[in-house]
Amino acid sequence: MPKPPENDEQWKKNVEPYLSNGVEMLGRSGDEIGCTCPFCDRPKFSINYLTGKAQCWSCWSGNQYTFVEVLYEDSSKGSPDYSKLSEAKGISPTTLSQWGVVWHRLLRCWAMPGYSPEGKIRQLYRYQFSKKKFRWWATTGLGHGLFGVHLWDKSKPIAVICEGAWDGMSLWEVMRGCRSQAGNLSVTTSDDNLLKEINVIAIPGCKSFRPEWARMFHGKVVHLFFDNDWPRLVPGGKEVAGAAREGLERAARLLSGSATPPQEIHYLKWGPNHYTDKFKSGFDVSDALWEF
Repeated sequence: MPKPPENDEQWKKNVEPYLSNGVEMLGRSGDEIGCTCPFCDRPKFSINYLTGKAQCWSCWSGNQYTFVEVLYEDSSKGSPDYSKLSEAKGISPTTLSQWGVVWHRLLRCWAMPGYSPEGKIRQLYRYQFSKKKFRWWATTGLGHGLFGVHLWDKSKPIAVICEGAWDGMSLWEVMRGCRSQAGNLSVTTSDDNLLKEINVIAIPGCKSFRPEWARMFHGKVVHLFFDNDWPRLVPGGKEVAGAAREGLERAARLLSGSATPPQEIHYLKWGPNHYTDKFKSGFDVSDALWEF
C-alpha cells in the first residue's frame, strides 16, 4: 500500500477520515486517491484530496461525514456479542446497545458515534489499544462529538454531563434502575426512574467541550461530573490544577458565556480543592458507582 504523506493538514482533514476507519488505499493519481470500496469490496472507490468527497463507481458517493454515518449504520446491522465488554466494564449489554456501541465492520473493534447537538453523527470513535492502553480513539480529521445525544429529551429540565463514554453509560444505567421516593432511593424497572427528568450525556474528555455544544443546554440545570484528577507538576516543579478541574472550569465558562446559557451550573466536587487523595488520581463516576 502506498505510504500517506506526513504533516499534511489537507490529507488529514479530507483523506484520513476514510483511511483511519479501515479503507484500503491502492494508489494516487493527482488529487484522486484510489481505494477498495468499504461497502462492495471493489477497487472502484475514489477520494478527492482537495474536497474530501468520495465515490464508489458502483455503489456510493458522499463526504467524510456521510461516510462515517453510513459506516456506522452498516456496522449496526449485526448482533454483536457484548458479553466480554459488558463483564469488563460492568455495563449491561442493553445499555451498551442503547448508547450505540457496535462492532466496527472494517476494523473489527468496538465503535461508537459522536453527535452534534442536533443529533447528527459527526464522529466515529473506535475502542482500540494504543499508547499502552485501550481508549476511545476519534476518527482522524473529524472534530469531537457528544455521546448519548440520540437519547436526549428536550423536555427534561436537568442535564448531567459526564467525562467519558463509560461514565455516561454507567450513570445512565444506574439512574434508569433507580427511583426516588421521599428522598430515599429504591430499585425499579418502571419508567418512573431517575431519568424521568434527567438527561445523561458524555463528552470524550475533560477538555473537549466545544463552544457550539453550549446551545444544547439552554435553560437547563446542568451538572458537570468530571474525574478526580490530582494536581500535577509541570517543568520547573510548579504544581498546577488537575486536568479535570481545568476542563471543568473551561466547560463552565463556555456554558455560562453562551448566548443561550443554562439556568444553573453545578459540578461534582471530590474534595476541598476539587480533588481528594482518598481516591487515586483519575478516579471517576464509574469507579464510584462500583465502589459504593
